[in-house]
Amino acid sequence: MRATVSVGAATLGPTHPNVSALLDDAQLASLLARQAGGNCVRTPPVGAGRLQAPGSSVDDNQPAGPGPGPY
Repeated sequence: MRATVSVGAATLGPTHPNVSALLDDAQLASLLARQAGGNCVRTPPVGAGRLQAPGSSVDDNQPAGPGPGPY
């Protein structure tokens, strides 16, 4: 008998507006581990189906993160 273990791991962060989003990331990570053939641990890709963290930029050619501050 042959057995493998596929583990998906996700951590709660500011890009998760609720527990459901965290569970979605964990489920995606588990799927990626199974697709890799098992016997491994995977995490979800950055930005996978999640909202961007506050301060991040989207298609505006600006660096991600907080702005330069008051002028």
